[in-house]
Amino acid sequence: MPASTTLHNTRPTNNALVIEAWGQGFMVGALVVMLAVALANLKKSVLLHKLIAFELFIAIGHGTFIFLHPPVYGWYLSVTVVGLALSYTFHNVVAWIKIRPFLPPWGLRIYLGILLLAQPYWALEIYANFTYFNKQDPLFLITRPLEPLFR
Repeated sequence: MPASTTLHNTRPTNNALVIEAWGQGFMVGALVVMLAVALANLKKSVLLHKLIAFELFIAIGHGTFIFLHPPVYGWYLSVTVVGLALSYTFHNVVAWIKIRPFLPPWGLRIYLGILLLAQPYWALEIYANFTYFNKQDPLFLITRPLEPLFR
């Protein structure tokens, strides 16, 4: 690649590292607090409570990638993003369970259909994330701006 198109997909340094670490620390801290609250209110017979606790638990690992150095940094970030994407999907399933009594059957089908249609994007995003942080492939730069559309 020419120098002008060099990808900056390595671990941040200096001030960027501090900002990223603080951001990830706040994310992990918030997830830990929410998980503690969810576990404190957990009723073993309620599937919704288990899904909420699971959703929070699998997202926590992604906030710890900043502590690693290359080449482990890219691999760990890419593996833990799977948990983050799954957590997001479980969050939507939890939302579906909560709103189910308030929607007509066709509304529920539309909600689930849209959720299912978004899954190929998340698979592509996981692949793009891996190739960006491990193989210097710019596919992630194309897929990342589409993320708000699929959230």
